[in-house]
Amino acid sequence: MKIKLNGWLLCVLTAVLLSLCGTPGYADNGGDTADNELLLSDEPMVTTASKMALKAGDVPAAVSVITAEQIRASGATNLTELFRSVPGVDVMEPNRTQTNVSIRGFNISFANKLLVMIDGRSVYVDIVGGVFWNRLPVELNRIERIEIVRGPGSALYGANAFNGVINIITKTPKQIDSNEHTGAVTVARGDQDGVLAEVYKGIRISQNSDLVVSGHFYRTNGLGNNNSLQVADRYSVPSATIDFENSSSAGAIRATINTVWGHSDFTNPLFSLHNTVINDSDATLDFTSNDTVNPFNARFFVTSIVNTGTDV
Repeated sequence: MKIKLNGWLLCVLTAVLLSLCGTPGYADNGGDTADNELLLSDEPMVTTASKMALKAGDVPAAVSVITAEQIRASGATNLTELFRSVPGVDVMEPNRTQTNVSIRGFNISFANKLLVMIDGRSVYVDIVGGVFWNRLPVELNRIERIEIVRGPGSALYGANAFNGVINIITKTPKQIDSNEHTGAVTVARGDQDGVLAEVYKGIRISQNSDLVVSGHFYRTNGLGNNNSLQVADRYSVPSATIDFENSSSAGAIRATINTVWGHSDFTNPLFSLHNTVINDSDATLDFTSNDTVNPFNARFFVTSIVNTGTDV
């Protein structure tokens, strides 16, 4: 016996069967929402891309976040080693004294189209038009996270953010002292007579006041290994930081003092500097309050370069 079904009746039967059996492509919207919330529950919050705290998946830009846990697990000894594993970030190391970081292939000697900040403040060096990566006053142990925005950010940050923005966010003294581990020491030894030492210690002054003292030292003979017939790129960089924070019902005050001394032989295709001492010192004062729309921020800095022998 043959049964002949009209087209409309066939459609009705198909819809009834689908509603009873269900299909993967038409799952309940409520289930999808719950599953997505569970999947994205650990998605980090970022502020660099839009200057507002948003989840990384909600910002209108390509963003990567390196957390403190990822830094510890990476085994990296400096910032540029971390960036080598980030999609779209280019790291170029012509010699040991010079490392250039850029985004999406726009890398040159002294890359000047990438804005680099520490806690929202630029570390761009005007005198050379770039960033001295091996002389930044920040220890890996004190970094809370690094936000990397790939793509133009000049609408928010100006000309130096043409290719992207890297914002290195450090742990506040209160965050460090509230942790059961309030200090750390790192010592490493490598090739090219390289020595690395980092130390920081958190001190709880009072219930509302916290202090962190930290230091960093790195030395290498470079690729030339102090041989006059090879490239001159040896350097040593000691640094020291004092970071103070006081919080009250009126708001939080944070004062930071950094000083970095770099003693190096510097070589690039245009010129060579031998026995050069570069000192960067800066002091920063921040005040933030829930009742303040525009928090107070002031930064004072001094840069000096002393060269005992120059070949041009």
